[in-house]
Amino acid sequence: MNLDYFIASLPMLMPGHPPGITVAAFRVACAEHLSGRLRGAVEALLDDQAYPHPFVAAWRRHETGLRNAIARRRAARLGTDAQPWLRPDGSDEARISHGVAAAFEQPDPLQRERALNRLRWQAAEALQGIQPLTPEVLLAYAVKLRLLERGQALDAAAGRRRLDALAALP
Repeated sequence: MNLDYFIASLPMLMPGHPPGITVAAFRVACAEHLSGRLRGAVEALLDDQAYPHPFVAAWRRHETGLRNAIARRRAARLGTDAQPWLRPDGSDEARISHGVAAAFEQPDPLQRERALNRLRWQAAEALQGIQPLTPEVLLAYAVKLRLLERGQALDAAAGRRRLDALAALP
């Protein structure tokens, strides 16, 4: 199958809406229609692993920068040094730091996590570029699908049940 057709055949992803495909089904479709470096890059993004592809490297740089900014923010709240948790990243620190600061202004952890996922979504869109049917669009799709699936698992009622279960431990 042609890459353009494959990309065009995928269901549209929208932030905050359930995806029309699961990560597992997307993985199967990619295994069927992709090969080589592109398939390896998609798998790496779905599994949050390193891979020798420019998009994967750029995504991991952004994610490391985001996690560093989160570690700095949490350390500042606790009055401790963040250095033990920081990793080299080479990302746009100022832009990420502002986004993380805004996310940490959210009134509860669920809203904060959703705000952080919006930052991730925006980064994936920036990495995909403006051309509609490129390998970068497919790679950004993998990132966005993973974000949506993870976001579906974040739910206030499930979080409350998990907290109650932890609080009930002897």
